[in-house]
Amino acid sequence: MKRITTLLVNVFITGLLTSNAQFNFENQIEKRDNQRNYRSHIRNNTI
Repeated sequence: MKRITTLLVNVFITGLLTSNAQFNFENQIEKRDNQRNYRSHIRNNTI
């Protein structure tokens, strides 16, 4: 029984880490897109 519990805990932790990595990855992409939009906005609106 103890081995099954340990296995479940390991699977749970691995799932958390994986979803966290996915979230960080999407966050990085969104940040990069925001910076690109901001730069082009500044470029297009300079006098």
